Amino acid sequence: MNNQLSNILKSHLQGGSNHVIKVSSNGVKLVKSTSAQKYAFTLEDIESKYGSIAQFLQALPEKGFSGAVVFTLQKTYTKDGKTTYHTLQTLTEKLTQDMNATDPTTAFLGAPELMAKMVQAERSADYKEQVQELKETVKDLRSRNRVLEETNSSLTIKLETAKEREELRVERELLKKKSFLETPAFEKTMETLGGMLPRILEASGGNAVGHPSQLASPNVSPIQKAFVQKLPTATDEQVMFFNYLLDNWQEDLITQVAQIIEQQQEHHEDTN
Repeated sequence: MNNQLSNILKSHLQGGSNHVIKVSSNGVKLVKSTSAQKYAFTLEDIESKYGSIAQFLQALPEKGFSGAVVFTLQKTYTKDGKTTYHTLQTLTEKLTQDMNATDPTTAFLGAPELMAKMVQAERSADYKEQVQELKETVKDLRSRNRVLEETNSSLTIKLETAKEREELRVERELLKKKSFLETPAFEKTMETLGGMLPRILEASGGNAVGHPSQLASPNVSPIQKAFVQKLPTATDEQVMFFNYLLDNWQEDLITQVAQIIEQQQEHHEDTN
């Protein structure tokens, strides 16, 4: 047993709870049973599992760590849940099965084969643990991916709905802005007012010949001429009323006036 190596490891580990060692051989690292800092051994880890540093060193060849074994002496620093390692020293020691010659478990026939199977079994357990951790990681990533896909689908539906609402809003605005002259309500109003056209022309003499020159313009219709001829006989209140209709020529107002006119016409026809 290399007492000097044992003393060096002990001195380092006793320096503080953040002092750890890592053991490796031929690219294989010694693993603890727990997943947290599974390659870093504190003094407490060694004593709880092996009893002492000396016994820890004796057990290494049995675990397959023989020949040139590397001991990495480190200090750990943890911040915001993340642990970093600072290497203080690296030692390479040759460990052999002869170190455990007095161990009765190695004195019977077939012990080397048994030790090899034990090492293989322990490494297999380590591999299974790593595989399980990878499976959990993949499961977590798949779950996150599923959540992202659902979120993306929800956002797509909301976007399509928003586009449909915007199209409906634009269509409504266009309908609101559509000229009253293009609506069925205007056609109904003109039908009602059109029934009065013969009487208006009859009352005005059928034409506007002999009237002021401005009425002779080709842009002035017979209806307009007849209306102008009536102005001298209209009161100020009547002119103000017709002026208000002209200034506020909107669907609701004209429709209501047309309905009143239509009712008066029907009443007049009923009484004749």
